[in-house]
Amino acid sequence: MLWLKIYHQRTLVLGCMALLLSTGCTSSTAEQNIKDVLNDQTAAWNRGDIEDFMLGYWQSDELTFEAPDSVTKGWQATLERYQRRYPNRAVMGTLAFSNLVVDVTADDEATVTGRFHLERDPLPDASGHFVLTLRRFVEGWRIVRDRTWSDLENEEVES
Repeated sequence: MLWLKIYHQRTLVLGCMALLLSTGCTSSTAEQNIKDVLNDQTAAWNRGDIEDFMLGYWQSDELTFEAPDSVTKGWQATLERYQRRYPNRAVMGTLAFSNLVVDVTADDEATVTGRFHLERDPLPDASGHFVLTLRRFVEGWRIVRDRTWSDLENEEVES
């Protein structure tokens, strides 16, 4: 009977270890996949391709983009907003993200905080902070809520 008790304890310990290891790997994989979405967005932006940049967003009427002075609902409305505010490469500039912190809060949800910087010539550079909420869908991780604000009060710039 003692051997049976030891067997069950070892099985329980090994099962718990496997669960902990798999959770860590899943979180690490999710974090990398989320960073890949942001890297793809950066590459698209720097090519001047706003539509490709928008592939990182959830294509839904429920997508929310919050700026200091407004809230935009829906993927199409967000795309149109970007197109209005960034009509050409000079205004778009070159995008870089930094200080990224990815917090995977569940198997299918995460929050990312970070900074953006737009290097623009001859226009002034722009920079600021963002908080993104992402969800994992069949097609991958997508931004479902974007809250972005500029370092300069009264200047609005999207990430």
